[in-house]
Amino acid sequence: MIKTLGADQIDLLLRHHAAQQTRSFYYLWEQVQVGLGLVLGICLYFATQKRLLSLVLCGIMLGVVMFQFFAITPELAYRGREADFNQMQAPSATVRLLLLYQLLVVSEGMKVIVGGLLASYLFSFRTSRRKGHRHEESELDSSLTSAG
Repeated sequence: MIKTLGADQIDLLLRHHAAQQTRSFYYLWEQVQVGLGLVLGICLYFATQKRLLSLVLCGIMLGVVMFQFFAITPELAYRGREADFNQMQAPSATVRLLLLYQLLVVSEGMKVIVGGLLASYLFSFRTSRRKGHRHEESELDSSLTSAG
């Protein structure tokens, strides 16, 4: 097959196959992220006494994932296939593809930042609940020892 097509054509075909696998992994990972975002939202709704900030941060992350899933990834797959085999218009197709990858990286960075804010909020929320609970226990202990 290599002798028939030539090394250049096989190289082009293998690059396309690897790029197609990467694009399908992006799509699959975004499907998983949508499911995880919905589960996280449900858990936060019931676990944090319906605190608004945690739900808003989760909603922002889910919105970014939905934007990636419906806008960036399909366009990335289409433009990627166009750039894989269209050698005559490669510079313009490559520039568009690089811009889409940059948009994908920026949106992933946004998710990381918002996720970090959500995690720090949840850790501080949990810590403040514990401190309040310990303060109530110490008051209860002091009232019991003074009464006894």
